[in-house]
This record gives sequence, structure tokens and C-alpha cells, in this order.
Amino acid sequence: MGRKLRHVLIFLLIILKEPDNQITTIPAGAFENLPKLNKLQLSNNQINTTDPGAFKNLPILELLSLDNNQITTILAGAFANLPNLMQLTLHNNQITTILAGAFANLPNLRHLTLNKNQITTIPSGAFANLPNLIQLTLHNNQITTIPAGAFANLPNLRHLTLNNNQITTTDPGAFKNLPPLKRFTISRNKMSAIPLSIFCLFPSDITIELDGNPWQCDCRMAPISVNTFS
Repeated sequence: MGRKLRHVLIFLLIILKEPDNQITTIPAGAFENLPKLNKLQLSNNQINTTDPGAFKNLPILELLSLDNNQITTILAGAFANLPNLMQLTLHNNQITTILAGAFANLPNLRHLTLNKNQITTIPSGAFANLPNLIQLTLHNNQITTIPAGAFANLPNLRHLTLNNNQITTTDPGAFKNLPPLKRFTISRNKMSAIPLSIFCLFPSDITIELDGNPWQCDCRMAPISVNTFS
């Protein structure tokens, strides 16, 4: 990369991450003439919409940060054609809905951060086809239930964080086929019971955090040691 282009990209990153920016929309093709860009930080703006194709033609982009904005919905195709993206951070927005296909075509994504939003539901297949995702962070949202298929097709997921939501029920089918999962956190929700079949789906060496829920000590929970919830 030439020295002039490198200086232009550094300047661009500095401008886009300044806290006083008032960027509200990322239109399609906004960065298509920057094929060498590998980090893009758009935090601390007023972005409420990212059009499908907004980040197209960024073949080596590895990090995309959209924290601390006003995004409400992730549209299908919003992050399409980012073959080398490894980290996508969207925490502290106003996201309420994740549409199917919102994170499609991100074959190398490792870390997806969606904490501190207003997400209420996770539709089946919301995170489908993320074959290399390792960490999925969804704490401090308004999620109430985990349906079957919510985390389907995540063969390398190791850390799943759902604490500080409003979860009352979880379908055991939500956690099928997660063989490498190492840590599962669902503490400080509103669960009074949990299907025991869920534990049969997890590997034996997993760490599970369940504290801070209003557990009912009845026959449904009897097989689980009291120490599990300490």
C-alpha cells in the first residue's frame, strides 16, 4: 500500500471514531473504494441504519465496530460479502430485532458482540451459517425465551453469554449440536426451572453459570445439586 493511501486510511479511521460525529446512515457502497481497509471503527455516532451492501468490496476487513450508535434493526445483507471479517461489535445500540440472514456470508467471523441492546427474541436460524464463530455475546438485552434452532449451525461456538436478560423459558432444541461449548452463562434472568435434557446436550467439561434466577426447588429441579446454583 502506498504511503499516501495509508495516510488517507488512518485519517479516515480517526475521523469516524471521533465522539462528536453525527453520522446517521451508512449507504450502500460507502466504502467500496477502500479494498485495503482492514479495520473500520464507526463507534460513537448516531447511526440508525446500515443499508444492505454498505460494506461491500472490503475483502480484507477483519474488524468492524458499530458500538454506541442508534441502530434498531439488522437488515438481511447488511454485512454481506465480508469474507475475512473476524470481529463484529454492535453493543450499546437500540437493536430490537435480528432478521434471518442478518449475519449471512461471514465465513470467518469469530466474535459477535450484541450486548446492551433491546433484543427481545432470537428467531430460529438467526445466527445460522457462521461456521467459525467462537464467542456470541447477548447479555443485557430483553430476551424472554430461547426457541429451538436459535443457535443452529454454530459448530465452533465456545462461549455463549445470555446473562441479565428476561429469559423465562429455554427450548432444549436451542442447544443441539454445540459440541465445543466451554462456557454457558444464563445467570440473572427470570428462570424458575430449566429442562434437565439441556444438560445432556452439553459436553462434560462445560462451565455453566445459572446464579441469580428465581429457581423453584421442586421435583423438576431435584436431580440438580443445590451447589449448581451457588
